Amino acid sequence: MRELKEWQRKLDHRLMHLLARHLPDAEQVPHTLSVLLRFEGTGEALESLPCTVRTISGDVATATVRLVDVPLLARAPAILFIELAAIGPR
Repeated sequence: MRELKEWQRKLDHRLMHLLARHLPDAEQVPHTLSVLLRFEGTGEALESLPCTVRTISGDVATATVRLVDVPLLARAPAILFIELAAIGPR
């Protein structure tokens, strides 16, 4: 089995599956993803990330993100875990 990169360990299994299927052509995937973000720090830490934050409660936020931006989002130091909530419309 292949060793996971540090940022990949922050993704739930459904996000990993989507990325494995679509990452080479992720720019062509028209869907936005609804995700739950577990983060450290304040909500302001999320403002500069490639996602649209909808709600924040404690150290958990709901957000939308494009599939192509998931790796960049996962590489952010403030992000601890990303869980897929739903795949949005095209």
